[in-house]
Amino acid sequence: MPKGVPFQPGQSGNPDGKPKGLRSSKTILLELLELEEDIIDPVTGEAHRVNQLDLILTKLVSQAKKGHGYSIDRVLDRVEGKPEQSTKNVNVNVDTNAV
Repeated sequence: MPKGVPFQPGQSGNPDGKPKGLRSSKTILLELLELEEDIIDPVTGEAHRVNQLDLILTKLVSQAKKGHGYSIDRVLDRVEGKPEQSTKNVNVNVDTNAV
């Protein structure tokens, strides 16, 4: 079928589908975040085994404590939830004849 021609009704653009065994990028990222490593707690001096997600979140909190606005927003969004955004359109009638 030439480029730019739409598919016929009921016809798939990818008839073979996704290859079996192909992992999604989400699956790969989740596996990487589960990888663990040993660290030494800088406060207690004790060894701990932590995963990559814990390390990332620790870095995020550390940056927020230093006053980095983006990091503060990210931490608060995770803890408190993102603020609700209004999608309402508000019409304001302005009397242009009033002085």
